[in-house]
Amino acid sequence: MLTRVMHSPSETHLKQLMDLLKYINVTMEWGLNFFRDHTVRYGMDFIFFGFCDSSHADDLATFRSTGGYFFFLRRGQGCISSKSGQTPDVALSSTEAETIWACNASTQGSFIKQFLDELKIFGKTSFELMEDSQPAINAQRKNVSQSRFRHIKIKYHYIRQLISEGWCKLVKIGTNDQVADIATKILSTDTVKYFSNIVLGNTVDQSLNVYDSTPFNDWGVVSEPSYLSS
Repeated sequence: MLTRVMHSPSETHLKQLMDLLKYINVTMEWGLNFFRDHTVRYGMDFIFFGFCDSSHADDLATFRSTGGYFFFLRRGQGCISSKSGQTPDVALSSTEAETIWACNASTQGSFIKQFLDELKIFGKTSFELMEDSQPAINAQRKNVSQSRFRHIKIKYHYIRQLISEGWCKLVKIGTNDQVADIATKILSTDTVKYFSNIVLGNTVDQSLNVYDSTPFNDWGVVSEPSYLSS
């Protein structure tokens, strides 16, 4: 956000910069955590997952939408890919903004899938995108040419192709479970800490060095998101 005003910063921006430096100073020891997962087997069908979210026209100057995504190989592991930024195009609705960022996330998921395929250690690889917007999910199930989204640029229809080919699956989750929220908006301190622990992979006792199916809240996280309950 600060880089957008580097050409003409104000006193308010300087204060925000100082707050950012304080945050960096406090979190310097934070790091990504990974561990051996004994449930992963050679030749198995492997499914990794990501979170994707977007605001709508939150930039009052350009009316562009801020969005982001986070990808994980396994539950409890640290994030392997993330991004936060603005859409290059102005979305006409929140559903359209979600669709644009879902497409952006799917391109990254496609790259990760192809990289894993090149390793030739899994039988079949695919990924799931956790999305909290049901209209955005429904938009991918309908014929775009006959819907209100027919004006969207063809490049944003890429995710529909991945879904039809079985590479990607959109999964509905609750808004309170959307980890990608920290890439799109200002959240409460407790929520930021909760999502940060998930992103960093701080939700499993690393001394065990094993993948465990125990719910996250038993490992020190405030509560367990619904998508992990199974």
